[in-house]
Amino acid sequence: MITDEDSDPAVENGTNPSDETSGAEQSVEPDIVDPKGFAIYPATNGQVTAWLDDLNPSKAKLKLALDDDRIIEIAEGVGRIFGVGDTFVVYMQNNQIMLYFWEINRYARITAEGEAGRLSDSCVSGNRVVWYDAADPSRTKDLVRETIVRQPTPEELAALE
Repeated sequence: MITDEDSDPAVENGTNPSDETSGAEQSVEPDIVDPKGFAIYPATNGQVTAWLDDLNPSKAKLKLALDDDRIIEIAEGVGRIFGVGDTFVVYMQNNQIMLYFWEINRYARITAEGEAGRLSDSCVSGNRVVWYDAADPSRTKDLVRETIVRQPTPEELAALE
């Protein structure tokens, strides 16, 4: 039995005496993102945080907080499901799978013109996006697609202009 006289300060501080950091108090202070309103379904990649500001998809704006505390509006009238990749946010708008690259302030579309797509809750990991082909609602099985996303280079962007 441990009494007050022989208690270990590391145990009292909530640390494990067998840890290499014994005696040091371990805590994690959360970063605070002020969405300036509602933040529905927030998602992050560890650098930026995205969220919807309304539950109604026709009114919902997809917003993004950058690491310099700026908040930008990416799009309006977006679907509930979106994800944050390494350099982009992927989201649904008008049955299309869309991308926004925050470092270069550019938009792109994953689905081809006129092609319908749907995202799932765990739709992005790193630079990969997994999505459903939703072009034919009478299809009897799912068609799942995976897209590897690469942010365009300045040279590629200049060639488009």
